[in-house]
Amino acid sequence: ELKNVANSISLMNSQFMEDLAIIDIGEASKWMVTGEESPDPAQPNQLVLRGIRNSFALRNGWIWYSPMDAYATERIELLRGPNAFLYGEADLGGANNQVTKRGLFTRNVTRAKLMLGSDNFRRAELDLNRRLGNKLAVRVSGVQSNNESWINNVRRDFRGVYGALTYRPFRSTAINISAEHSKSTSVAAQGLFLDQYTY
Repeated sequence: ELKNVANSISLMNSQFMEDLAIIDIGEASKWMVTGEESPDPAQPNQLVLRGIRNSFALRNGWIWYSPMDAYATERIELLRGPNAFLYGEADLGGANNQVTKRGLFTRNVTRAKLMLGSDNFRRAELDLNRRLGNKLAVRVSGVQSNNESWINNVRRDFRGVYGALTYRPFRSTAINISAEHSKSTSVAAQGLFLDQYTY
């Protein structure tokens, strides 16, 4: 259990992300104990943890270079400090791991969400979970998101579908198979006043 681990670990669960309408890692970083989104617009999935930019993000414990979107994310684990190397990846400032959704055996879920906001922000999400007996569960999520910016001609269009099949042969054993197909089209502006020298 995390309470017995001598590390600084913070968790951000799906309910927290939904309550604050978090849709990507940049917005999530505003609520982390330490860390912020990397100021480099060409690398949207990186965080600066304790003043040091991490090299990559992890997804389910594997290196992940694609932008993170909350529609397929169950929780975010943030491991702060140099002891992050104990888990196989030696980022001095820390590491972040995004855990994807899995099939739930507790209940069936049918959830639709529509978000509207400033800068012509429009987003629709669908999340379905079905139990197929006591040993098999299926989860499917989809998203269509469009957002402009306060900067002229800057925008991000994202669409994706995610599916997970969870098989539980024994009470304490679960096998998860997941697949995702997404497309992200964005126009980014070069940030101003970036300090590239100290990197």
